[in-house]
Amino acid sequence: MVKGGKGKGPATLVIRVAGPLGLTVSVSAHAYLAILAK
Repeated sequence: MVKGGKGKGPATLVIRVAGPLGLTVSVSAHAYLAILAK
């Protein structure tokens, strides 16, 4: 129980932070490429 709770917390936090961050980077990259294309 201790191992599961201790490992789940940080993992969930990383996923919550990495998700939106990854999405933002992807959108920024696409926008940047779109500008270069023009």
